[in-house]
Amino acid sequence: MDTNEHLKTKKNIALKFMMTVFAVGVFMITLFVFLVSYIFGYDVLVQKVSSAGTVFALWRLFMFITIVAGWNYWIEQLSNWMHLSAAKKTFYLNYRWRLALWLLVIEALLIQDVLADFFSLFIN
Repeated sequence: MDTNEHLKTKKNIALKFMMTVFAVGVFMITLFVFLVSYIFGYDVLVQKVSSAGTVFALWRLFMFITIVAGWNYWIEQLSNWMHLSAAKKTFYLNYRWRLALWLLVIEALLIQDVLADFFSLFIN
């Protein structure tokens, strides 16, 4: 097996691992929500989620800071692990602020209900 085939295999294994972790995580969260709503009722679930809004906001802020502040470190580690070319590494390093902007747009539109408020004002 030459070097290119080895790198492709390594990338495929990493991609399959990440997809598996994501699928298992989604399944576990879905199962947890289903069990909580089944055992305690939907109203209790809604009340607990709304009361945990501050914790969720802090979690999103922590993840945002971790992604944006550690971007150079994460890309450096990824490029060493996957043997990325200098051009791809530079591309990913330059992608940092675009990702930060999209995360802020998603936060504003979906999480803070700006889009829902806009449509409610538009319809009424």
